[in-house]
Amino acid sequence: MTIKALTTKNLTKNYQSRSGTTCALNDINIDIDDKQIVSIMGPSGCGKSTLLQILGGINKPTSGTISFYGHEYSEGIPNEDLKKIGFVFQADNLLAWRTVKDNLYLPLEIMNLRGKEWDNRIHELLDMVGLKKFINAYPHELSGGMRQRIRLIRALVHNPNLLLMDQPFGALDAITRKLLNYEFLSLCKKTQKTILLVTNDIDEALLLSSKIYIMSSSPGKITNEVKYDLPIAERNRVTARTNKYQQLRIELKKIIQEEMMQLRVS
Repeated sequence: MTIKALTTKNLTKNYQSRSGTTCALNDINIDIDDKQIVSIMGPSGCGKSTLLQILGGINKPTSGTISFYGHEYSEGIPNEDLKKIGFVFQADNLLAWRTVKDNLYLPLEIMNLRGKEWDNRIHELLDMVGLKKFINAYPHELSGGMRQRIRLIRALVHNPNLLLMDQPFGALDAITRKLLNYEFLSLCKKTQKTILLVTNDIDEALLLSSKIYIMSSSPGKITNEVKYDLPIAERNRVTARTNKYQQLRIELKKIIQEEMMQLRVS
């Protein structure tokens, strides 16, 4: 039996200003199965980050509902369930005055989680990403790719059910980004988390996702859904060479180009 991790129904977000009402998100309907990785793509300003902020409890919807592991909410996910969600932001928000270990402890401190099991959890995650020997290093002593790995596992340290990721690799150079994509794929196989990823990179979306939603802007809404049925466990560095991958890549590129053309026309 398939377990639904997250479902939104007619999720809408409006902003009020002196000039009137602006609709940022319009009737967003998405669904994510437990342990599934789903990506969201679309032009800048279409509301991708706003959607993640609503799902992560940073913002509240104007209308619509969110179902999170069988519990339905109309005013956003409550704090108790937000503890089951990890969030990776676009910005490099590691605290400069804290060591790697202390940065990883931050969400545990906020949630008042203490004990040897959490110490073990930190060591386990650092080992997964090959950074165990940097546990006492400070952020400025790490490369961009290393800091990104720490940010990823910090969002996983409290063992959440759902991981929200807002363009986590966007600030990295192309080579580092590609390497981290493969490392993150390996981490996904080990942790088997449910993940919703906002990305602007077609290859990143195809490598990691089993389903990709495409959004348009003004107002932000879902216009297309592309599925990729290759199991995550079977994906690797040669996946991009397969015919299925290349066909989906062409399809995605065409859809996104059409959305960009519509944006220019409007």
